[in-house]
Amino acid sequence: AIADSTREFAADIIAEDIGPENVVVCHGAVGAISSALKAILEPGDEVLIPDPAWSNYEMMVQLEGATVVKYPLEQAQGWKPDPQKVASLCSPKTKVLLICSPSNPTGSVLTKSELEALAAIAHERNLVIISDEIYSRVLHDDIDVDSNDRDEVEGEGALSEGSPQHRHRHQKRSASLLQVPFLDKSRVVVVDGVSKAYAMTGFRVGWIVTPNRALADAMPKVLEASVSCGVPFAQAGALAALSDPASQAASVKMAHEYRKRRDVAVAVLREFGLYAYTPAGAFYILVKACPAEAD
Repeated sequence: AIADSTREFAADIIAEDIGPENVVVCHGAVGAISSALKAILEPGDEVLIPDPAWSNYEMMVQLEGATVVKYPLEQAQGWKPDPQKVASLCSPKTKVLLICSPSNPTGSVLTKSELEALAAIAHERNLVIISDEIYSRVLHDDIDVDSNDRDEVEGEGALSEGSPQHRHRHQKRSASLLQVPFLDKSRVVVVDGVSKAYAMTGFRVGWIVTPNRALADAMPKVLEASVSCGVPFAQAGALAALSDPASQAASVKMAHEYRKRRDVAVAVLREFGLYAYTPAGAFYILVKACPAEAD
């Protein structure tokens, strides 16, 4: 049922048929990423990850005997990668390009054109590209928001229908890797879950969406050897979050509250001369601390 609910969003934004067999429900988004890496990597492979990034990426890669290659995110470029720099870091051993948008820990959000530039690198070099989109529904600004979503963001009334086609279209979402038109979708792995948009971190329910049936078939075997299966009552809660109109409305309200808090944080940083940038998504902001200059 979770796979059915999740595939509706994926099928809505790409032309290819996406069925439940293209969705693998995992023990959280971290379990989804680690299981995908286990199914893809061999010792000696290289994985491109952003820097700065969530530290677990590096640990997960190293556990597979693979090598981490970090591509820089510079504040001067809005904490976004330079495609030319990313391309220069590729080698014959590079197998995976990992991206995260909205970003943990910077809050930067990649536009569709920026995703396309990174996807072009993966396409040219036959890389698998894993897109961590766990914060996709925590979006503060209208960055590549589908026009059909704009009408449904502000009011809760539009959510009352509860129809399947509206479950994933009620709220602003950041651009998805699945929207890149030219990329070989068999090399696409999109990660999402209920932890952030629905504040359900302890439930440990996440998933991958991939048109690659071989990968989708391999991942349950990896999960069987590591965690056996998911927790039924946690998955029931996740299904309720994805399908219940009240949960959807609460998620929208929470995203609006995060934006208010973002604005307050930015105002405080401006007041004390520490402002550097405004995060467009997630709920993080990096602040340069200068103890030597502190009062």
